Amino acid sequence: MRKFILMTASAVISTLGVHADDPFAIESSPSVSSLYSSSSSSSSSSSTSDSSSSSSSFSSSDYECHHHKGRTVNTLGPLLRLTLTPSMFGENLALSLLGEGGEQMYRGSATLGFNSCDSHWFKMTAEYLSQKLMYNFSCGHEKKWIGQFAAGGAYQYKFYFGCLDSFEFSGYYSHAKSCKLKTAFCAQPINTPRQIVPADPDVIPDLSSSLEPIVLRRRIAGSNGGSGLFGFTLIPWTCGRLTFSGLYDYISYNRELTCEKTIHGFGGGIRFHQRLAEYLDVILTGEFRRPYDYVSLDVNWRRNLCDGWLDLGGFLSYTYGKSQVSCVTAAGFQFNWVFGCPQACEPTEPSCGVCCYDSLCEPKEFLSWVSKPAVYMPIVLAIPEECKGTAPTGNLENVFVPFGSTANIDTSVAFSRPPKSSLWFTATGLPTGFSIDPRTGIITGISNFPAGLVSIITVTAINGCSQATEQFVLTLGGSA
Repeated sequence: MRKFILMTASAVISTLGVHADDPFAIESSPSVSSLYSSSSSSSSSSSTSDSSSSSSSFSSSDYECHHHKGRTVNTLGPLLRLTLTPSMFGENLALSLLGEGGEQMYRGSATLGFNSCDSHWFKMTAEYLSQKLMYNFSCGHEKKWIGQFAAGGAYQYKFYFGCLDSFEFSGYYSHAKSCKLKTAFCAQPINTPRQIVPADPDVIPDLSSSLEPIVLRRRIAGSNGGSGLFGFTLIPWTCGRLTFSGLYDYISYNRELTCEKTIHGFGGGIRFHQRLAEYLDVILTGEFRRPYDYVSLDVNWRRNLCDGWLDLGGFLSYTYGKSQVSCVTAAGFQFNWVFGCPQACEPTEPSCGVCCYDSLCEPKEFLSWVSKPAVYMPIVLAIPEECKGTAPTGNLENVFVPFGSTANIDTSVAFSRPPKSSLWFTATGLPTGFSIDPRTGIITGISNFPAGLVSIITVTAINGCSQATEQFVLTLGGSA
């Protein structure tokens, strides 16, 4: 029986096909039909996702029990970040282009900045980010490339007096793509909610009498979201700038297999920028948001040029994902070239802690602000989702009912029952006077055919995730 279950599941899952008018229906195939005819009991399983798997012997001691709720930890690096910021059409317009890439991530963004009346600065940014991240499912990990687009803008007002440097408003909108994964075949202990699954979702386990199969539909749900921020910058001591911000996030994850998920709430951030020497900058950033927490450290060596400057340095960041968002550690090197400043900048006299060798002329300050994108997403906002569907177990045998006897056939034993899931049963090919209870799967009826009758009964079990079918032969005895 165990070998038959393994062969049945392998053939069925590798030949899935979906009806256009029925999200749970599966096309029949010659291989499945031949499997029916070669055994006293035959079975097929279905789901709404494309699937494929390979038959392989797999012992229950080779896989662990776990659930998909845990977040994963990803390391991205080494990365290379390049930024070019030329001044255009004089001192009031600037463009910044940023490119960042590595083996498991790439990013591209463009920022356009406009200077109005010296103190009113505006910038707009469009960004595309793609990351190869690991996602947790009941059948193990899945690593996928997921893309995300974001666009936003920022406004900053410069004071140019005292210890209050500026205040800023910003906001963005983001959209992360979703990804449908192939259906996996897993196993669970019978009559218990505990999930035992293979490490490789393509491998069908060798089921023992204590295990039953389930179909696992999987998907990575993208998101639509936005955020608004208000902040102000102080110059509290020599060569230092301190920025405080408050923000509000709203993220809606595009889940289909389960109910929609929306998170929103207030957060905050802090940014510390310190000039340690004439050519050395240290920037420490922390953001505490609803979908994630983010900290980063940037160390840059600056070389002043006649019409701008050149920054060379490195960065290290960590993103702590919340609500199943992945955790990401990123590190790399960065190169930033700002040029086209229309006038030479001379150091100004220090006031209220301003660094005496800090070039504070307005054109260079504006270019420095534009070189930092209005939108910089540290992670793709996508989460895993899954649902567990019923599958045939191969436990349904052919049945003989003597003439005049009452049949009471429990077909529910032929289907696995995922945790927290109820099944709905239907049957075709039933003789006259026979019926199936849709809630229990019990077929009842009286054998009253004097000449006898042989029927092939097809039983279908459906839950909210998938459906499965099994066939058996019902023989009604004659009166002689």
